[in-house]
Amino acid sequence: MASFLGYGRKTGGEAGGLPLPPPKLRMNHASEKEDEVYCRHAVFLVRAVMAMLEVDSLSKYKRGFGGLAEADILDLGCGTARFLHGLALEGMLPRKFTGVDVQAKHVRWCRDNLSDRGNFHFQHVDVQNDRYNPSGRATIHGQIDPEHHDADFVMIRSVFTHMRTAEAVQTLHEVRNIIAGDGRVYLTVNVAQNAEAWTDRPDGRTDGENLLKVQFNKAYFENMIDEAGFGVSGFAENVENQCAYLLRPV
Repeated sequence: MASFLGYGRKTGGEAGGLPLPPPKLRMNHASEKEDEVYCRHAVFLVRAVMAMLEVDSLSKYKRGFGGLAEADILDLGCGTARFLHGLALEGMLPRKFTGVDVQAKHVRWCRDNLSDRGNFHFQHVDVQNDRYNPSGRATIHGQIDPEHHDADFVMIRSVFTHMRTAEAVQTLHEVRNIIAGDGRVYLTVNVAQNAEAWTDRPDGRTDGENLLKVQFNKAYFENMIDEAGFGVSGFAENVENQCAYLLRPV
C-alpha cells in the first residue's frame, strides 16, 4: 500500500488521483485513520465486489455492463466515498458515480473535494435514522434525485447494520424502484441462522450506542429481499466482518 501514497501516514493527502478525507470523517475501524489502512480497505471492498460479480457473470442471469469501470454506480450510504477511492486505486473509475448519505458533513466534503475529479455527484437526503440522522424528517421513498435513477450497480455497505426493520424494508423497495432492469445490488448486513428476527447489539451488551450493530435472522432478511422484488445472485459470510449479498431484480 505504501506505493499508493507519497506522504505521511495520517496527512489526508491523495491516492489514486483522488483526495483522501480527513481522518476525523472516517467512520469505519479506528485503524482507518491511517491513510494506508483506509486505502487498503477500500481496495479490499472493490475486490470483494468484483469476486461476486465474476461468479454472477457465469450464471444465466449475466447482466449487460462490462464491469464497474463502465457502470453507472449509486453508493447509498457513501460516507467519505471509500468505495470510489477503492475504484480509483484499482484503475476502474466508473462512467458515473453518485454518492448519497444522510450525514450532511460527509456529503459536503465529497462535493467540495471529489465532484470536480470526474462524473461524480453527491446528494444529501434528510432520511430519519436514529443513529446517524435522528432529526431527519423523511423516509427514503422518493428522496433520491431522478437523475440518479437507473443505476447499473448499487452499493449499500454497512447501512442495514444500523437500521430497524421498517427502514430496511423501505430501502430495499426504493432501490428496486430506481435500479436499472438488469442492475446489481451489493449490500452488507449482519444475518444469522436461528436468531431473533431483529436484534440490536446481538452480543448481549446492554450498554453502548443504539443501532451500533443490528442483526437480522437470515431467513427473515431474505424474505424481505424477495418481497422487494430481488433475487439473490451471491452470498458471502464474512466480508469486513459482515455478510454480503449480491442481488438482481426479478
